[in-house]
Amino acid sequence: MSGVWIAMYACFCAGPIILENSAIRIEVDPQLFSVQFAGFPGGANFMERLLVEEEARAGSGWVDPGGLVTDVFPAPEREAVLRRGPASVEFQDAHSVILLGPVSEKLGVRMKKELRLEGDEAKARYTVTLLAQSQESKRYSVRNTVRVPLRSTIRVEKEKTEILPLAGLEKLAPVVVRSMNYWLIPVPPTSSVNKAVLGAAVLSFSLENRSGFWKRTIEKATAEDATPDNATPFFCVLDDATRSYGAALQSASQDVSLGAPLVFTESWEFVHRGTIKEEKPEKTEKEPADEKKE
Repeated sequence: MSGVWIAMYACFCAGPIILENSAIRIEVDPQLFSVQFAGFPGGANFMERLLVEEEARAGSGWVDPGGLVTDVFPAPEREAVLRRGPASVEFQDAHSVILLGPVSEKLGVRMKKELRLEGDEAKARYTVTLLAQSQESKRYSVRNTVRVPLRSTIRVEKEKTEILPLAGLEKLAPVVVRSMNYWLIPVPPTSSVNKAVLGAAVLSFSLENRSGFWKRTIEKATAEDATPDNATPFFCVLDDATRSYGAALQSASQDVSLGAPLVFTESWEFVHRGTIKEEKPEKTEKEPADEKKE
């Protein structure tokens, strides 16, 4: 009875939804269809939220709420319905929430988002499902992008991968630096960057802040997730002019129809600072100068 009451109440609740256990806290905004806080209770937010004026919140136009948002590709530029909702709350309890966004008339699809804490552990699962409204099959992918706060570091494991400059950069250094085990991308960057885009063929990355580490990993729920057809499932965007810094994981493209939704799941793990070895930039004086910049 209580679970039914909570679910019915949640459908009409327009305020933020807080999921919390003894280890982590996550805050979701149904009206803006975004995650707005992820971290330890009383700790720093691993994502930067942006102020959205009440008039814009109540409207239907494009907004950037910061936090963690999802975009669909390919789609018309700034397809507001899929990005910002508002979403209805299909279910809510202390450790989980399911949000259902409105239908995009342009694409004939809608998004469902599910967040679930893993018991009392510092772990969660985030699932985005793209639902088609007809039997006609169209090919899509989804991208989950977090806006990275200042005084954070993006960490990508060095083993079996390279960071690739996709736009706005010819050389990685000094924007990307190396440690023993990771490629490190400080936010803000250590030198001026303008609309720089980086990519890597990895299924996970982590963010570091003063509280600790947040690792996001693509779960291999399907063969396409295990071997993505996109060469760089990880993306990083750095732009000093707009103070926009983002890190994203993207699904493989998939044919989506009424009976074949696209399901994209990330597993999240949070680790307190001091419980794992921290990585510092690696000294490489013996390498040729231009190799160090690579």
